[in-house]
Amino acid sequence: LDLGPWGLFRFYSRALAESSLLGNLTIIVILANTVAMACEHDCDEAHVDYCRTFKGRMELCNIIFTSFFTLEMVIKGVGLGPLNYLKDSSNLFDVIIVTVSIIELQSVIFLYQCYSAPPDPVTGEEEDCTSSSNGLSVLRSFRLIRVMRIGKLVKA
Repeated sequence: LDLGPWGLFRFYSRALAESSLLGNLTIIVILANTVAMACEHDCDEAHVDYCRTFKGRMELCNIIFTSFFTLEMVIKGVGLGPLNYLKDSSNLFDVIIVTVSIIELQSVIFLYQCYSAPPDPVTGEEEDCTSSSNGLSVLRSFRLIRVMRIGKLVKA
């Protein structure tokens, strides 16, 4: 047993990776992510303030979900070891989804900042954030497949 910092980190990561706490928390976050994705919609121009606030909050949710799933991947990868972690095909799929989510994270953060920014003090106009969001919804739709993991997590 390695009692150095890395050994302790691996020990606690393994304990957490194999715990029902992480599994149950992951189920809750997957369901919350699914609900958040179901709530996403296009807004009409008549409700610009609501639309910008709503879209900003949805981007914040995406940042939080990406952070959680990244942390889950790291905990399981370190705790179980990379080879044992990747033996499970659902974990391999998670690595792909998390990697794509991390790649799109810069755009998500930009959108969050854009939607949260106050109007220009001189002109009173708000920045157009819609041109940066093209293509993100297609990538995010792959996250819905995570719902199938719930059955596996419940059995564990």
